[in-house]
This record gives sequence, structure tokens and C-alpha cells, in this order.
Amino acid sequence: MRVLSEDELDAIYGGQNVTTLGQVTVTATRLHQTAGSYWQGGGASGFGSDEIGGGGSSCWPSTFTPIKPWDVPSVGKVRCMMDAAAEPGFSLSPNYPVAVVNSWAWGGPDVEMPGYTQLKFTSNSNVSPGPEFTGYSGFTYTQDRDGVIANTVSLFPGGMIAGNVVTGGEARMPDGTIRPAGTNLGSLSVSEHTVLTMGHEAAHQQSRLRNLGLTEAQAEGYGQKALMNYQARKDSIESQCRYK
Repeated sequence: MRVLSEDELDAIYGGQNVTTLGQVTVTATRLHQTAGSYWQGGGASGFGSDEIGGGGSSCWPSTFTPIKPWDVPSVGKVRCMMDAAAEPGFSLSPNYPVAVVNSWAWGGPDVEMPGYTQLKFTSNSNVSPGPEFTGYSGFTYTQDRDGVIANTVSLFPGGMIAGNVVTGGEARMPDGTIRPAGTNLGSLSVSEHTVLTMGHEAAHQQSRLRNLGLTEAQAEGYGQKALMNYQARKDSIESQCRYK
């Protein structure tokens, strides 16, 4: 990785008499694949969910409305909505970082370090960095450094854009009921989609912190339950969290 020059930055973001590039790809960090995650992908009518090898989140069909920079929720608002909507004990931990990244994220195998996932970020949601990369909408990963475990949760545009959502995987709800794959969750707003994604990721985080051994279907259940709780108290939660 290297620092971009002033001319390159101008080409990316626009400068005097400069035409911006159509796509920018930035290689980020390496993440161990033991991380829990939420993959979202699917067809033109929406997207589904599934687990892919401990990693990621994913495709955003063209039917989704692209998220505008001013609609991207702050970390404070994300935490506020989750504290209000998540099931007791399954909100985001206050002791670990949350990142809201307004760049399209993709994960693929790291050829230099087998067993690790390499993240790349692009400015264009429709162009993958390569055929082996899958788009991510949310990511929960664990770093063990000097005995300190950092269960960081990240939210990407694919996990907060507005649009119709049809699930691709089974959800085992906290009360034990099962919602089948193909459940239409309806047209979700940015806030609703954020709660769905982060409810899922928070379940992975809490499972790791407390050794709960939650399955992917159970994490999906906590995500969908958080969405239901948010929708039942939407006006109150939005009023409470608007300026966070």
C-alpha cells in the first residue's frame, strides 16, 4: 500500500480541469477468516443472506437506491438504534469499535497469506475488484493481539442502502420459531436496513464474546428481530437517535 500523490487524489476526487475516474480500488487490510459475518447477495428483486466461510456480506442489486453521503448514519446513531431495537443482551458491545464505512467493500482470498481474507474498497458498487471477490455489507472480525481480543463490527453501504429485501437464508428467531428463506422483509429504509444488518453482526459479536456458539441462522434471527422491534417503535427510536 502507498500514499496517493496530489495528482492522483485530484483524479479521484476532482480538481481543477480534472476528470474524475470511474472507479477507484483501494486495498485495505487482512482479516482472518474465523471472523463471523453476514453475506448479502441475490437478484434484481432484492437480496438474500447466507454464510460464506466465516466471512462477509455482499451484492447490491441495481434496484436499490444508492445511498447518499448525507444519509449515511453516524456511529452514534447506529449504536443508539441498536440499543433501542436489539433484543436484551444482543446489542453492540460498548467496549469494542464500530466502523461505518461509506465505500463499497469486497472480500476475497489473500494469496500471500492463505487462510486470511483480503478486503478491498471501491467507489463503484457495480464493478468487483475480481471474480474471486464477494461484496460485503457488514463484517464482524476478531483480532487477537497481545492477548487483547478486538471484536470490531463494520457496516458498509451494501448493508444500509434502501430497497426491497428478500432473505436468502433461514432465520431462527429468538423465540425458537423459524422464518424460511425467501421471506420478503419489504421495502426497507436506510435506518431499517442498518438495524437488520447490525442486529445480525451484533449477534456474531456477542456470540464470540460470550462463547454462545450461535449459528448463522440464529444470528439472522436476531437481525430480523431487531428490525421488527425497530419498526414497532420507529417514530420513538428515530426521535431518540436522530441527532446522535
